[in-house]
Amino acid sequence: MTSKQQPATAATWLVTRHLSRDMEKDDGAFLVVVEARCRYGAPARLDDLLTIRTALKQARRSVLIFEYQVLNQETGQLLATGETVHVVTGVDLRKRSLPEKYLSLFGLEKG
Repeated sequence: MTSKQQPATAATWLVTRHLSRDMEKDDGAFLVVVEARCRYGAPARLDDLLTIRTALKQARRSVLIFEYQVLNQETGQLLATGETVHVVTGVDLRKRSLPEKYLSLFGLEKG
């Protein structure tokens, strides 16, 4: 983790909330990355300390979208932004909905 306040990746965001492994083990639900984008705005140098901020941008029953910002820790300059799209699948890798017990964690309503 590059920042003490925010996890660096969607996987870390999920693990810090004990979701990824629980969904896989207990519910047979997996989050598969289907799209990744990065927009570079400025270069980072070899010895620069970076902060990577991760946030849940959008949640639907079977799709989660995370957004990212990469900042120079010393100057606060925004170096890059990005986004990953994750689809919820079963063990067979077919699209499915999030298990009901996780919906509220993503701001979704049950039922």
